[in-house]
Amino acid sequence: MVREGIAVSAESVELLVARTEGWPAGLYLAALWLRDLENPNEGVRAFAGSARQVADYLTDEVLTALALRPGTSCCAPSSSTARRCAGSRG
Repeated sequence: MVREGIAVSAESVELLVARTEGWPAGLYLAALWLRDLENPNEGVRAFAGSARQVADYLTDEVLTALALRPGTSCCAPSSSTARRCAGSRG
């Protein structure tokens, strides 16, 4: 969180790590969302439930917010290593 310039308590960091199960991508997506909040500690407390619920929450909140930002686009198609997938017709 420090790297992203987000001031949160040590308790909030521990809670966030626990709720994302330390998943680096989850922590990064959470940081992207938290940096725009007036009170990031409250945002951390908004995370609740299972890892699946956290993933759904991040998808809904973070990716939607990023899509609305000017100059932000989805990187998935450009970061894919496969140009084409085809199964065998055996």
